[in-house]
Amino acid sequence: MEPIPAPAIDLISLAPVLVLAVFGMMVLVTDLFIGKDKSVLVFISLIGLLMAAISTFAKYNLPVYSFNGAYVVDHLSVFFTFIFCISSALAILVSVDFNKREEIKVGEYYSLILFCTLGMVLLASSTDMIMIFLGIEIVSISLYILAG
Repeated sequence: MEPIPAPAIDLISLAPVLVLAVFGMMVLVTDLFIGKDKSVLVFISLIGLLMAAISTFAKYNLPVYSFNGAYVVDHLSVFFTFIFCISSALAILVSVDFNKREEIKVGEYYSLILFCTLGMVLLASSTDMIMIFLGIEIVSISLYILAG
């Protein structure tokens, strides 16, 4: 009996997803330990989105296949990842004054935007039905919480 081979995982192609996940959790943890001034969360979120946008260009020979072809980084997914990161950064910048005025819990707000962007990036690079479903679920749960 032959052993089952492990799937090929290219961590550089997963860099935008990993960066968004780490910064989303970092915003939540930082929100616990800082005082009343939550303006540092805006900068952490924007730095995370900027790093995710920059890390999309880390691979120069495209397409890159990961997880046995379930996650593909090609020119189209790089374009959409860049668009998603820029639009999320603009949404964060536009909502800063509104969050201060309405006294919204900004830690959860910014982390949900980062997790929603993570789902959109995952959705843009997915070729397998399970990965597409996972991306749709991450986006929908984040947007449901943001809308509520």
